[in-house]
Amino acid sequence: MAKQGFVWSYSTIDAWRRCPRMFFETTISKRYKRDFVKTPAIERGEKIHGMINRHIELGDALPPALRRVTDIVRKLSTGARVIQTERKLAVTRDWRPTGFFDHDVWGRAVADATFVYETGAVYVDWKTGSWKQDGLQLRLTALVLFPHLSEAVERIRAFYWYTTDDEPSEVEIVTRDDFAKARTDGVPEILRIEDAIRKGDFPPKPGFQCRWCPVKSCPHNGKE
Repeated sequence: MAKQGFVWSYSTIDAWRRCPRMFFETTISKRYKRDFVKTPAIERGEKIHGMINRHIELGDALPPALRRVTDIVRKLSTGARVIQTERKLAVTRDWRPTGFFDHDVWGRAVADATFVYETGAVYVDWKTGSWKQDGLQLRLTALVLFPHLSEAVERIRAFYWYTTDDEPSEVEIVTRDDFAKARTDGVPEILRIEDAIRKGDFPPKPGFQCRWCPVKSCPHNGKE
C-alpha cells in the first residue's frame, strides 16, 4: 500500500505530472514548499469568483461585464433542487464521503458551483484567466462529488466555463457507472502516483518549470 498521509487532489496530481521529483519533495517528504505568488490575475479571479458566489447565494447583481454569468446561472438554476458554491468535497479510500480535513480523507476537490436536479447534476468550474484544456480536473471533481449526492443522480455534466463566454469551453460527462468503475478499478493517474510512492521512483523532469522550482537540491534547479 502507498504510505499513509498521501492525500490526492487535482493540484497534487498536476504537480506529479509536471515533475515527479518536485512532487515528492513538496508533497511527500515536504522538505521544500512550493512558492505561491498571488498575481494580479489571481486576485482578479478571486474577486470575480466572490461576486459570482454572492450572486448565486444572495442574489446580488453582477456587473455588466459578467452579464453572461447572470444568464448562465438563471438557466442552470431552473429545476435545480440544490444549488451550492465553493463546495469542499472529500472521500475516503473506498470513495465514501468524509470531511475535508478528517483523519480518513484520501481525496479532495472543490466545486465552484453545483446544481443538483432529480436525476442529474451540473458542476461548473468558472474560468477567468488563460485558456485551459484539461478534462482531468473536471472528471476528478465529478467523481468526488458523486458519493455526496443522492443515488438517484445518474449523470454529472462538468464544465469549464469562461465568464466572458456564452457556452462552456470544455464539457465532461461522468456517469454513475464511471464512478463505480473508478471505485473498483481505480483512477489511472492516482494508481501511477501510488505505485511511484511504493517504489520510491520520482525522477526529475527538466523543463521550463525548473526556473521556479523550490527544490534547490535538484541538479536541474534553475534558481540562483
